[in-house]
Amino acid sequence: MIRIRPIVVSLISLVAFARIAAAEDIQKTAEGMLERARQLSDIRSPNAPGFRLNVTFSFIGKDLETVQGTYTEVWISNSQWRREIVVGNLRQVEIGGPTRRWLADNGEDLPEPVANIAAMVQMFPSRNAKFEFDSAITRDPVTQCFLTKAVGERQQRHAFCFDKNHHVLAENESPQLVGDRVADYACSYNQFAKFGDYWFPRQIECRLNGHRQVEAKVVDLSPISSPDSALFMRPTAHWRWAIARLI
Repeated sequence: MIRIRPIVVSLISLVAFARIAAAEDIQKTAEGMLERARQLSDIRSPNAPGFRLNVTFSFIGKDLETVQGTYTEVWISNSQWRREIVVGNLRQVEIGGPTRRWLADNGEDLPEPVANIAAMVQMFPSRNAKFEFDSAITRDPVTQCFLTKAVGERQQRHAFCFDKNHHVLAENESPQLVGDRVADYACSYNQFAKFGDYWFPRQIECRLNGHRQVEAKVVDLSPISSPDSALFMRPTAHWRWAIARLI
């Protein structure tokens, strides 16, 4: 089990204290550490085995009550997967196929705190995403963080932190639009445990400008080779659903 010290303060807010080295070295080092972390923890890699993932999560509701929910994912490949989120009576299902993606729900939108839960569990940005890193922060003896250049009118940044001893991703921080302002949305990953050839976190916590949004716990991560084909069929007519053509 790999345990990582949580990072509570926004990394992006500390950019003024960054230890800045040569830009070329920072870019090369950051890209190398991100790729190594992918190799260690990206259970959705092209050659990775299929899996079933069950996650429980909680967040604070509008009336300051603790709300519980579940996230379930069945992944066979990048062209065959199913994700389901349940919060009380709310249910959302997303199904991916070779050329299309279906998104269905039972008539109501998910609460805002769990709108990003699929991205939270995926951990890593798309491989097509390009980042230009310009600063590095050593938060403690075992954690190295890299921040991107500020871009756009809102000076948006991304940040990635890595455990230097185990080389896994400790935190992923990105800008999120909240009303007419940009906030820092950060997810930290802890208690990594083996799954086949990979190390995957068992505890995840996401914060918005330092305030807790979602806490999640992996209750099951197991291999799967022959799932029920009905799981990947288009949602039935009584669902509210939308279709997106994959490019």
